[in-house]
Amino acid sequence: MQTEKIQQTTIRGYSDDMIVVQGPFSEEFGCYESKDVVTRYVGCSDGTLLRVTYGENKKGLWRITLIRRGSCEFSKQEAEEGGKEYSDVVTLTGQISWVVCGKDYRVRA
Repeated sequence: MQTEKIQQTTIRGYSDDMIVVQGPFSEEFGCYESKDVVTRYVGCSDGTLLRVTYGENKKGLWRITLIRRGSCEFSKQEAEEGGKEYSDVVTLTGQISWVVCGKDYRVRA
């Protein structure tokens, strides 16, 4: 019997214009806007939905907020203002087969 390898996928902001996904596959989503605050929504195949924001309150930090928990185990390491890291880092442990990033989302009531 083969044991399935536990997969971890990390999601973080990078620089001031990119969201990076790393794990069983890697992807970069550009967030190129001339606005002071940039917000994107990242959806994952397990049902996880995240809000990823850069520049809130005129701070050079990426903040990641869980909107909807999926089936993967969720953990988040928060970046501290003035600290070495400039992005929260979310780790999803479990099977992720796809990730999508966009400016809007809708949930049926």
